[in-house]
Amino acid sequence: MPSREIKYFAETMQHKIDKNKRKECPRMNPDGKVRTWENCPIAWLILRCREELIELEEAIEEGDVENAILECADVGNFAMMVQDNLRSITGRKSH
Repeated sequence: MPSREIKYFAETMQHKIDKNKRKECPRMNPDGKVRTWENCPIAWLILRCREELIELEEAIEEGDVENAILECADVGNFAMMVQDNLRSITGRKSH
């Protein structure tokens, strides 16, 4: 069973995914029907993860704790997308 902290982090990640549905890589919505990261290059997802990490660092440096919490979720989301794409390459279902 996930801990309270993991549940909160996952809820915040989902909140950010829902909030940012309009943002996508050029290949994220190729057929115009389903928004997905399956078609995004892993290198692009890693670049976005790094950019979000910089935003997290800036929020912390500025003392903006609320924004830093949300930026943590952005970093987590891009890391999750990378993991999901890697799992699909290997066919791995779980750890």
